[in-house]
Amino acid sequence: MSECIDDECLSIIQGISRTGKFAKLFTELENCDEDMQKQKIIKMNGLIEDMNKDECKSIFEIFSFNKLDEMIDKKKISVKNIILLLKHAGYFKVVTCVSSFCFNNSSLPRRFEKMIVEELKKEEKNENFLIELCECYLLHKERYIPSKLISNCLPFFFEVSLSKEKDEETQKKVEMALLALSCIKAQNRIEKTMYLEEIKEIIKYHQEHHNLTHLAYQSAWRFLIFRLRNGENLEEVIMNELHFVRESARELEDLTACVDWKKSKEEMKILKEVQIIRNWTDEMIDPLEHYELRKDDVARMILSLVKLCIASRDNEQGMTGDCLYILKGFAENATVSVDVFLKEGVFELILMEILESTLDDEITFYSLQICFLMFEMLNEETDNDAEEAKRKAAKMELFENLEEEGYEDAIVSFHGILVFLQEDYDDDLSLNISDYFVNV
Repeated sequence: MSECIDDECLSIIQGISRTGKFAKLFTELENCDEDMQKQKIIKMNGLIEDMNKDECKSIFEIFSFNKLDEMIDKKKISVKNIILLLKHAGYFKVVTCVSSFCFNNSSLPRRFEKMIVEELKKEEKNENFLIELCECYLLHKERYIPSKLISNCLPFFFEVSLSKEKDEETQKKVEMALLALSCIKAQNRIEKTMYLEEIKEIIKYHQEHHNLTHLAYQSAWRFLIFRLRNGENLEEVIMNELHFVRESARELEDLTACVDWKKSKEEMKILKEVQIIRNWTDEMIDPLEHYELRKDDVARMILSLVKLCIASRDNEQGMTGDCLYILKGFAENATVSVDVFLKEGVFELILMEILESTLDDEITFYSLQICFLMFEMLNEETDNDAEEAKRKAAKMELFENLEEEGYEDAIVSFHGILVFLQEDYDDDLSLNISDYFVNV
């Protein structure tokens, strides 16, 4: 009788099989002619497409960049085939957020830098070849990239990225170019004159004509946010001219709606849309807590996060935790009023999580923090009679709803773990259980 294999074990077995097949095909490349190499690389690329983040990370450890460099030296592989392999592998490396310094620590980056410089020196440049070389290099290179290489190659990338066509082939080229640009991280300083007008045009044109894929649009924003993080004064452009809060909220709503959230956890790991959502919640939206935000924009962002939390809570708890962390940041932002949280369903979401018997520590911690912050805001009296009446009415309505749901009993059950949560997350959490009650 065959034993039953659960989904997780099956996934591990399949993963070992994929990475094993990839490694075997890689070792066979050296002894093939160019056409056979191409066929094997196409198979390798197909295996990569079915890999999750852990599998992608493992093949980049297996991946011998030095061996590829040696094969180029010995003319045992063409640059064309190298590009076919590295470009596809790099795309999935970046999309699945794999960080690997294997490429950095090999001899291959210098090979690519030399080829790029040689192509740039030519009077009649092969621009497609140059862009593909740069894409392979940027998609695999971690952290610092020579500033001269960036300045020389940016115009070619923008020429591709500014294409206005909507056909599938053009969209793929634009997506790859913008994804490569998004790999130029904050450690790499770039003069505004070299990128600002171009990236603004790309973003504004998409806002009007919707010509980019979700990944391409996010990549354009990511490139710009990295420039903000390295000290460029871009707040006015990002927040008010390009409407980052409104646009990122809309993207989250669109992506949340197009994902089948009933898929298994293993299936979720390889969904590109889920990876794009993670990029928004992991590194894109978090900086918002530091800026003054328009009430309408922040209300929409809060609503989009609530919807994402509800959609992802069954099989993507890490994403739920990310959303709650961002909502906590909004609650700490003095410019975001409590009525926005109440109107956009934050408390209903928090109540749902607190009353859930299978809460994990992270979700419990952020839920309690948001509760405490909201109650603090509700307890702040005002000299404006109309606002004061509105505040008292909101407190009374919330009190009655929470009493009906049995909220206070649920909170009392957390009393024994408050100290543990505060120590575990090394952050402020009120240890007075009455601070989590609405007193009217």
